[in-house]
Amino acid sequence: MDQPSTLVHVAIPRPLHTLLSYSVTAGEIPAVGVRVAVPLGKGVSVGLVLGVEAVAADSESEFAIKPIQAVLDTEPLADAHLLALLEWAARYYHCPLGEVIFSALPAALRKTKPLSKTMQRLLKPSAPPAAIATEPDNALQLTAPQQACLQSIQTWNAESNPRPVLLHGITGSGKTEIYLRLMTPLLAAGKQVLVIVPEIGLTPQLLTRFAHFFAEIPTVCLHSGLSDGERFKAWLRARSGQAQIIIGTRSAIFTPAPSLALIVIDEEHDASLKQQDGFRYHGRDLAIKRAQMLNIPVLLGSATPALESLYNVQTGR
Repeated sequence: MDQPSTLVHVAIPRPLHTLLSYSVTAGEIPAVGVRVAVPLGKGVSVGLVLGVEAVAADSESEFAIKPIQAVLDTEPLADAHLLALLEWAARYYHCPLGEVIFSALPAALRKTKPLSKTMQRLLKPSAPPAAIATEPDNALQLTAPQQACLQSIQTWNAESNPRPVLLHGITGSGKTEIYLRLMTPLLAAGKQVLVIVPEIGLTPQLLTRFAHFFAEIPTVCLHSGLSDGERFKAWLRARSGQAQIIIGTRSAIFTPAPSLALIVIDEEHDASLKQQDGFRYHGRDLAIKRAQMLNIPVLLGSATPALESLYNVQTGR
């Protein structure tokens, strides 16, 4: 039988290690990264478009190809970098790609329901914030060892291919002060910084410290203690570039951030950075991979570093 002239290849939230193909009409070809509603068995499933293929109109196919039912988004939800990270994670952790993708999206985007016009507008990138990050007048002064450490990290981060940096300091030694100083010039340039913490309980402390130091910088927080609506709004602000500081637990590593320039993993040794059910992954390792793909620095902080991190330091990685 004749095959349609355009096919879209779709990932769905099912345990399938393959994409599904559907036909589209010429006037409604969706972009890569948007959600679509597609027929699946006797029902309908949400899917994310990962490929668009033009085929000859008179080519033959062994199977009847069903058309998509609706395009749910006007803007892609994930850019090429984030899709590449999710595809790598699916291969590395041997998990179906559709399950990986939809576990990384907010709950509001896992349904066969289009977003409101207001939400669709928020998907469009915005201009970088005009706020300038400056140290407050009452900021703590760095000690000589802290200053030397900061300068060393800045030197390593300036390399053409920055490597992960392990910041080893006992509790109370001032690791957070190093984080803040590293972030300052990046935020002043309109860039974004992603800070991953292992537990929700640590998030308010960092938020308070960052709000004090960066009073003018828009910040969002993502963790399981938020409602679906609160989490989705924070996700949208990060994705549009409005929020420059993104603080969250392990799943925040999948947050879209178009101007991301630094990733910080606090308490990098903590077992809470590991997802233990569903799509199982290590937030620290994915942070390192994401930084590598973007060629940006990643800083791992801990008073008791993981053995594998110490080994990576000893071997020069």
